Amino acid sequence: MDIGALHAGEVHVWQLGLDAEADHVAQLAALLSEDELNKAAGFRAPLDRAHFQVAHGRVRQILAEYLSVPSREIRFETNQWGKPRIVCPVDCALHFNLAHSHRQMLLAVCRREVGVDIEHMRSGIDARGIAENYFSVEEIAVLGQAQDIGATFLRCWTAKEAVIKGVGMGLSLPLASFVTLADDQTLMRKVRVSPDGGTAADFHLYALDTGPEYFGALAVHADSGSTWRVIHRTRS
Repeated sequence: MDIGALHAGEVHVWQLGLDAEADHVAQLAALLSEDELNKAAGFRAPLDRAHFQVAHGRVRQILAEYLSVPSREIRFETNQWGKPRIVCPVDCALHFNLAHSHRQMLLAVCRREVGVDIEHMRSGIDARGIAENYFSVEEIAVLGQAQDIGATFLRCWTAKEAVIKGVGMGLSLPLASFVTLADDQTLMRKVRVSPDGGTAADFHLYALDTGPEYFGALAVHADSGSTWRVIHRTRS
């Protein structure tokens, strides 16, 4: 896989399919840690288990290319809210975030804190009900004016998830505490969050073109007010 150099001011977003032949799934599973294998074993559905193994195996493959180390030597630790970071074989400044939905995964790699999310469009989502519980007043108003409520909802939901994952504090940062949608239903360029109620952090927010039936969003910690060059790469 041609990774290429990760330059300052860049975010690499890898979009990969999760379906794979059994022998390929086994090869990727062989790269996983004992903890990852235990998590994979917790999935009752074989397809869900295989998708987990594929996603986490590919994360290791891609990060290994950036770090120039064998995939199996990479070790992770998580913070108190569950966000992973690389700690071995080198304690590096490379940040990453993984998201997967249905048959697709996204992996964002950057030199700043980053969050990414992808959601598959499906029927039966109670968009209004979820929004009333988790969206800000401003976003609920935008959703109420939307012609395509399902698409607008998922655009907002993926953006919020990306920010939450970028901050790395889980739902201790309430989803309604920040606004991601402008009045014209586009994602706001910059989102300000206050994880501890005092110190504010800015994240740049980007909508990702993840293809038919999927919605994706990327959030990157703002660095001196600059924007980021997002390089979106796709593989089957």
